[in-house]
Amino acid sequence: MSLEERYTYIPPEGESWQEFETRLIASLKRILNENQGKTIVVVSHGGAIRASMPYLLNVPKEESFKYDPANASITSFDFDGEKFFPKTINDTSHL
Repeated sequence: MSLEERYTYIPPEGESWQEFETRLIASLKRILNENQGKTIVVVSHGGAIRASMPYLLNVPKEESFKYDPANASITSFDFDGEKFFPKTINDTSHL
């Protein structure tokens, strides 16, 4: 299966990677909009973090395969109103 086929494939009673990514990005944008100027914490599972990384880092979707967040790891970003800046990615030093 090609990357594009994998990206758009919709499993039975599920959603495609593309639909999942679109939903995640819309949620992030809504959270940022509703909390401008505040410190925000979003708790999620590794799949959502992996799927969000291309958007957060402004890289192609293929880059998501480079990320495999460990359980209880911390991935954090600063946001200047337009762009995200990574602070920590997959940090487990607190464990």
